[in-house]
Amino acid sequence: MKQMAHELGYSEDTIARWLRGDHRVFAGAAEDVDRYFTERHADPNFLREVMSLQRLEPPRREADLCLWVTEGAVHRAPAGHALFARDALGLSAGIEQDLVRYAVNNLGWLAGTARADGRFDFRYAPKILDPQTARRLRDWLVSEGRDLSEVRATPLTAGGWGEARVFSVSEAVRFLDRWAVRLRMTDLLGETNWTVVREDPNAAEFPEFRSIVAAAHEPLAACLQAGRIGSSSLLWLKSETDLVSLYIGQDLGLPVDRFACRNVLDRDDPHYAALVYHHALECAQVGPTLYRLEIDIAGRRRRYRRLAMPFQTGDRRLILSTSQLLEPQEELSVT
Repeated sequence: MKQMAHELGYSEDTIARWLRGDHRVFAGAAEDVDRYFTERHADPNFLREVMSLQRLEPPRREADLCLWVTEGAVHRAPAGHALFARDALGLSAGIEQDLVRYAVNNLGWLAGTARADGRFDFRYAPKILDPQTARRLRDWLVSEGRDLSEVRATPLTAGGWGEARVFSVSEAVRFLDRWAVRLRMTDLLGETNWTVVREDPNAAEFPEFRSIVAAAHEPLAACLQAGRIGSSSLLWLKSETDLVSLYIGQDLGLPVDRFACRNVLDRDDPHYAALVYHHALECAQVGPTLYRLEIDIAGRRRRYRRLAMPFQTGDRRLILSTSQLLEPQEELSVT
């Protein structure tokens, strides 16, 4: 149980309550456990056993099917990716450039291949992948990919095509969902009437935060000593699309059962998910950050200041955030 808790990022108490039937198990958590048994113990039968499913071999395609996924549509490319890209871009037949790489790297397209053996591969450029393009592939996998055995995602890096990540179809859907939310930060904030103001965490007018900022390597201990744990939360930055809520203080008034022990990008509200994700990533990159916010969370208007502190525990990159709840009548001004 301890090994599973460490690998999955859940607490031992949470897993114990799952086993006793004392806590709801979200679909994402069930997938995490299934992936743990599949990858760590070569046992692919967890979900099939839980849901009483028989092992079914997916039907085979007669031939590979090439697809281009753009912001506007999913296009079939029966003559191959390169020829479709050349025709779509109006280029002559003598062009020797790698047109697949060009379209992925410069236009933000996704190059997908549904293979005859039941696998699906797609190539993408992480820095420019359009959110709507990611969502279109996500929708195609939901509607057309039920019989696929696995999905392989290959990113384009500065040195060429990188190492492929292997997913189940449901994992790939979640990956693309998270990617779409992750990239839409600017658009999402533009769609709201929120106020989000960056402030100086070392400023003299914020003495309640200064002792925690000073404890750069042990912010959690400083937070406990200051009696702020109830208005704090703890996040684990596992990878570029995996930001897991490990703890949420009861004084914050958040729906803990919906938010805790889940990937932030899987939350129902994409606006709030994008905000938390980007602020955590910013904190991990630049150090302590302080924001003054007036935003909507879980259907309620919230006004608060939030300090975020990055720190390391073993091989885990963690983010501690601690909040000062503001009075409703206090006005927020943009400076």
